[in-house]
Amino acid sequence: SGMTEQVGKLAPRFDLVLQGMQSQAVGASQITETMTQLSDASQQTVDSLKATSEAVHQLQYAATDLQQTVATFSVTQ
Repeated sequence: SGMTEQVGKLAPRFDLVLQGMQSQAVGASQITETMTQLSDASQQTVDSLKATSEAVHQLQYAATDLQQTVATFSVTQ
């Protein structure tokens, strides 16, 4: 009957839609994984910048301390 033929023709179309949806799911999963990796890398960068900033502050403190220590000495000729 005509109805059976029409339903039979829909099956391949549903298969194509399903394949498309599966492909999109794989793509979305890859995007999620990449975003997670990017987030992790960003956090590592933030941590590195904090450590660098702390090292710079310690170096500034040491330089100031050294200047004050050197200033207490006088050079005579």
